[in-house]
Amino acid sequence: MKMRVRVVRRVWTSPTTGEEQDSILIHSNGGFAVIPFDKARRVVDAVHDLCDEHDRELRERNDRDYHPV
Repeated sequence: MKMRVRVVRRVWTSPTTGEEQDSILIHSNGGFAVIPFDKARRVVDAVHDLCDEHDRELRERNDRDYHPV
């Protein structure tokens, strides 16, 4: 299955507090995540760390399917 991802900037209104905040909205295969701009860089850094760790594990196993992006 092909994964489609769309990332957009939105003003998000919290359904619980009614507070509006500038956010990044990530849509992927019917699901979504809302990330406030003040936390976005931390999220990106954490995702990069996880991807680096995964790549390292594949290299250590000499995985034939390892193809870095």
